[in-house]
Amino acid sequence: MSAARAEDVAWSGVDQRRMKGSRRGLALACFMATMSSIENLSVEQLHKINTWKKFVDERPWSAVWDFYEGTILDERKMKSNAFPVDPVGCDLSLWRWKLENPDGRPRNDRRTYVMQVSYLGTDFSAVQRCPGVRTVQEEVEKVLESIFTNYSTRPHSLVLAGRTDSGVHAYAQMFSFHCWDAIKTCQLVEDMNSRLPRDVRVVMMEQMPRSFHANFAATWRKYCYVFPLQEIGAGRFDVEAEEVDSMLRGLEGRRRHYNSFSYKEHKALQSNSDADVCCILRGRAFNFHLSDQTVLVVELTANRFLRRMVRKLVATAIRAAAFPEEENSFTKILEACDSSRSAPPLPSIGLCLVGVGYDDYDKKRGGAAIHSLA
Repeated sequence: MSAARAEDVAWSGVDQRRMKGSRRGLALACFMATMSSIENLSVEQLHKINTWKKFVDERPWSAVWDFYEGTILDERKMKSNAFPVDPVGCDLSLWRWKLENPDGRPRNDRRTYVMQVSYLGTDFSAVQRCPGVRTVQEEVEKVLESIFTNYSTRPHSLVLAGRTDSGVHAYAQMFSFHCWDAIKTCQLVEDMNSRLPRDVRVVMMEQMPRSFHANFAATWRKYCYVFPLQEIGAGRFDVEAEEVDSMLRGLEGRRRHYNSFSYKEHKALQSNSDADVCCILRGRAFNFHLSDQTVLVVELTANRFLRRMVRKLVATAIRAAAFPEEENSFTKILEACDSSRSAPPLPSIGLCLVGVGYDDYDKKRGGAAIHSLA
């Protein structure tokens, strides 16, 4: 096992130990297995692992948590300059037009709705329903069941735009569902928010065409990562935003294999050579000032993301900027298509899903032109 891979698995185990249920034992077993593998690493490799781990751990992550806690669930703050990137939410203009201009007559009275859900991910093990652990989908479904006591009128087939890892926050997680009766959406949003726990809220809800699907209809997703910086004197910080920004801009508009930043054990990547192909439409990095902390903000928009891709890609770019050694070269790691060479994923507390697109990003968002597969 390589040093980077051992570190990746070890951190994953440590990060997952906070989770409840059967997954906690699995994570602990993974962590212990990795510790035995680290015994075979050289002193130099272990030193680099410890240096990077210390570099990430010894940061005021509580400031990041306080920032998300004070903004994600506050619609007014999300629409103001308090949030560092444009919180797109979702753009449903194309689907609204399809609803107003239906193609043919519907076969029955089934109606499809979409709702935008925001949540703080700290106390959730996942967003999608999973037995034995607390999930966002389960909380939403429990509230719907309490409101619609009649099974025949209750919303069914609740699906979401995409999965987020344990601890990841979201301003714009999109859910779609169908039911047989018309819904007073404004009233339902109010009723749901009065019953949902404090770390989840519904932002909006509206009717969509019957063919709308929160996941399959999505054309792009937008994430934001907040990384706390440390000042090293004279207004300079230990990570230069310009260097990270340059790396991310170089990814824009080209379809690439991103398995260097994927969770290698993902079965889909082992069976399909194109399953790791993504196109980053926009990549930016800049400094942003919180109340008493300067942070590096990374904005990434792509047609799709692999499991843990955002946290590993951002970690690798930051490591390349902070430790400019040959083996940490961002470009070489990207081209190597080997996840063992990338940096371990950054803590999930810094990541937030801020937008899901249902339109053509290139025409309406000013994204880079999409080129053929690299």
